[in-house]
Amino acid sequence: MPTDRISACTEPGPPEYGGRVNLELHSLSSDADPAAVRKWWEAVRLGFHQGRGNDDSFNRFLADSKVDATTMWQVPDPDDPQGLPVGTLVGFDKSINAGHADLPARLISDVTVRPTHRRRGLLRRMITADLTDARERGLPVAALTVTEATIYSRFGFGVTTTGQRIEVESAERFGFQPGVEPTGRVRLVAPGDGIHAINAVFTQFHAQTRGSVQWPQFYQDWMSGAYDHEADGPDKKTWCALHVTADDQVDGFALYRIGERGDGPRPVEVSMLIATNPAAHLGLWQYLASIDLTGIVKYHNAPLDDPLPWAMRDRRGYKVVGLGDRVWTRILDPIRCLSARPWRADGSIVVGIDDPMDLAGGRFRITTTAGTAEVSATDEPAAVTIPIDVLAGLWLGGAKVPQIAATGRLGGTPEAIEELSELMDLATPPYGVTFF
Repeated sequence: MPTDRISACTEPGPPEYGGRVNLELHSLSSDADPAAVRKWWEAVRLGFHQGRGNDDSFNRFLADSKVDATTMWQVPDPDDPQGLPVGTLVGFDKSINAGHADLPARLISDVTVRPTHRRRGLLRRMITADLTDARERGLPVAALTVTEATIYSRFGFGVTTTGQRIEVESAERFGFQPGVEPTGRVRLVAPGDGIHAINAVFTQFHAQTRGSVQWPQFYQDWMSGAYDHEADGPDKKTWCALHVTADDQVDGFALYRIGERGDGPRPVEVSMLIATNPAAHLGLWQYLASIDLTGIVKYHNAPLDDPLPWAMRDRRGYKVVGLGDRVWTRILDPIRCLSARPWRADGSIVVGIDDPMDLAGGRFRITTTAGTAEVSATDEPAAVTIPIDVLAGLWLGGAKVPQIAATGRLGGTPEAIEELSELMDLATPPYGVTFF
């Protein structure tokens, strides 16, 4: 498909950048002229401080884009329309497990704006175009992972899942409490030899985990070690530990590499750990902590309700060194999104959703019975009003209603807010392992 010219307009810009600039918003499909797609790809790499890449890296990107049926948005450079674009954004459709349903979702990534063209509305035009298109096609939610946390709330996104960065001391300090005896065994393979098992484990994990996001196509190269897009070549350092049950079923895996030698033992650096049950989770950690000539295991995305420290004999060997927001979502259809999540108690309440972009605002009656909800638009007065970005945090239970109420960002009486909390707050947080 050739480049489509979506719109052109003149937007005000800061005086130091020339005052006003003509903005043309274009879309590219993965079937567009490869030369045009490559310029878009090079602009993304420039924005994320990567090298220029090579033919192999680009061809893999293009092949993945075709599988994911991506739409690449761009703003051409007004001074060099045939050069690298000054703004980029990509969107493609996957799914999010909302607890009671696997919802189709628009995933947004590769957002860049050239420093020379900031504060001219480029990002707003690109993201509005993609969100509007997703809503018109019936997608109920959009999602992204972010490098800068102060940008996306203005577009209605909020943090939906969070992970912990942990360091676990191994060697002599690691061991389990009496009575904690992981079952199964661990088998070590090259990632490429384990990719079918890896995919099967993720499929089961995604189906049972509220907050999980379906993998984009590039995960096949990443998980198999076939290609490292950061290094522009095969990954030769990563190993795959498969957890296997007594009846030879793989129910978990960990991808890891050994870090560089420092003043002490080398660290074990885990890039992905997925278990479909607690025994597999503990069994994988037992293996990782027993690797010779290492003294610490590092993982950047442990679940908030990780059982590991409660299993360890010396829990002080489990250190949370940071928390990180993972997936941000943007509700586009409140009825479908709120109907697809679990609810804690029976009841009925009217909530008002404040959406400055006018994509998902309104008032909605939520009636919950036996953990499910019927949601419908209404003209009744709202008992509680919720900003659209705050709704993203509450949606899957990542934030609690009293937490948000304490900030002053919820409207309503204390009694109405308590009623919403009783209906909405869940016992366990959402979790996911997908970055994009």
